[in-house]
Amino acid sequence: MAKKVTKKEEEVQDIVEDVKLDPSIESNPDLKWYILASASGKENSVAKLIKVRARANNLENEIIDAVVPVQEKIAIVRGKKTTVQERIYPGYVFVRMIANENTLQLVRNTEGVQSFLGMTAKPKLPTALDDKQLGFIEVKSEPTYKVLFNVGDAVKVIEGPFKEFIGTIESVSEDKGKARVLLSLFDRDTPVDIDLLMLSKLSDTN
Repeated sequence: MAKKVTKKEEEVQDIVEDVKLDPSIESNPDLKWYILASASGKENSVAKLIKVRARANNLENEIIDAVVPVQEKIAIVRGKKTTVQERIYPGYVFVRMIANENTLQLVRNTEGVQSFLGMTAKPKLPTALDDKQLGFIEVKSEPTYKVLFNVGDAVKVIEGPFKEFIGTIESVSEDKGKARVLLSLFDRDTPVDIDLLMLSKLSDTN
């Protein structure tokens, strides 16, 4: 059963970020990244709780970090651009630690943790990520688009040469930040590529 936060853990919650690690830890070959399955929507609280409990149980030099990889996305809401952070791997938390009986027990018994991803038979240890799998640590310099439009959506063009035209989404190119919209031009449906920033769902404009 998952263990709830104790009073001692609550007391150290606000100072977790100030913990100074033993410099020799970084050179320990047993220090590796592992993946945890967590309760959906609770990833950030699970990551924070793991760090709080590690500090409260004097394991901060064995459980080094717990992170939820995110990336910035540009969301188009009512025709306005908004930058938001979105989880890259919903439902998962990445933990950097030295796997042993104490650390494994603490992590497994943390509220919100479901299981480690991948277990070896002998000994019963979770499978660590290798160097090629650590791309989640990289920070993307350019945010991508968080598409709020779906194929078939009725949209209104709110900027540009086709302003006030109403059409239907035929396809969406997330990487380019554009959508192909069927507009009625000269009494016929004509596909036009339009920047997502220039579109608004028809339901949002009423």
